[in-house]
Amino acid sequence: MRRIAVVEDSPVERDSLLRFLDRYATDTGATFDVTPFESGEEFLTAHKAFDLVFLDIEMPGLDGMETAAMWRSYCPDTPLIFVTNLAQYALRGYEVDAFGFLVKPVSYRAFARNMDKISRLMNLQDMEAVLVPTKSGVHSILRRSLVYIEVFDHDLIYHLSDGQEDIRARGYRAGASSTWTT
Repeated sequence: MRRIAVVEDSPVERDSLLRFLDRYATDTGATFDVTPFESGEEFLTAHKAFDLVFLDIEMPGLDGMETAAMWRSYCPDTPLIFVTNLAQYALRGYEVDAFGFLVKPVSYRAFARNMDKISRLMNLQDMEAVLVPTKSGVHSILRRSLVYIEVFDHDLIYHLSDGQEDIRARGYRAGASSTWTT
């Protein structure tokens, strides 16, 4: 299931994007957990992880470009698709590594084209694997199944989703224990 944020101050445009996501899910069999936000401030203060963000550029208060720059400071790899009235913002979007742009009023055809493109990328990312050498051999861990890694001195514990057994390996990090999340 993909976690998607829709950050749009206009209720009409926000509802349109939500309907398009429902339609796209029906058309493709995809499943989404969609969270709508009315402002950049509301989005940033939610402190939630997302797989994809639709972000209006022209919003009162914190605009979409400022919101994107702040978001990028702690989520550098999350794809952003800007939604805007003016195509001239496209060049500025590259400053925050935008994945795509939708010009208002958004058509379903343009929306679906962006979703097809991002879905292909996400499916490729889901197939990425990490090879972990252990005492019993090398284990291949799919990126999508890695929840977090715990570190205790030189031991690494890979915690996996879907009830898979954790994998313990020997690492080379000195110092106290810590936890890394994906």
